[in-house]
Amino acid sequence: LSRVSSESVYGSRAAYLAGVLFVEAGDLSRAERWFSAIMDWPMLDLDEANPRSAVERDVREVAALSAGRLRYERGDLAGADAAYRKIREGSVHERDACWERAYLDLERDRGVGALMRVQCVIDLGAEGARSVDARLFRASLFAHLGRYGEAIEAFDVLHGRLEAEGALLERTLTGIGDEPAAFLFDAMERSAAARHLATTPGEATFLADVWNAEVDQAYRIDRGVRFANEDLSSFRREIEAVER
Repeated sequence: LSRVSSESVYGSRAAYLAGVLFVEAGDLSRAERWFSAIMDWPMLDLDEANPRSAVERDVREVAALSAGRLRYERGDLAGADAAYRKIREGSVHERDACWERAYLDLERDRGVGALMRVQCVIDLGAEGARSVDARLFRASLFAHLGRYGEAIEAFDVLHGRLEAEGALLERTLTGIGDEPAAFLFDAMERSAAARHLATTPGEATFLADVWNAEVDQAYRIDRGVRFANEDLSSFRREIEAVER
């Protein structure tokens, strides 16, 4: 990987993979050096419309995220913050960067900064458990900053929301019926379709979060058998009609 030129189409990705290999080998200091070098590489002179431009920017931001985490682990909080700042506003990695910077700011006794980062996570549409964690963190930060009225209000809102979602989950589970695999797949599709619209986890999110390869295979077997049975029934009816 180290022989791949930085000017190559694969240069930045090869360098990032080299850093990953050092992480896997437990050599975190060398991994950090690779990630830090990549995030500081100047962008190649590419037109914004060139698909490679987006790839190059993404690799540099993933490297910055990785460097930030490694620096945080070894206690270099200022260095970690500098790495996280490399991730631009609007990046697909911005939500992760905000979440991790919230903890970083809290550890540096920057409570207001941590509150801003958590709000960033919420505003960017955190889902599932992260959504609950972010709101819980936000309520706790209000208390930490002595803003007790806002803390109580935030805890009350979160509690009411969780109660409502618990009731929704109970109704959902009782309505699954005889085809749980089909229900789960439909839920996953609804979640994907409405992700940009959803403001709170709904019945789709609760169950779609547990979707994995095994569930997907079970769904396809379940649906495949059902469709096969329907086809066989149809063929039988046609044969019987011809025989008559």
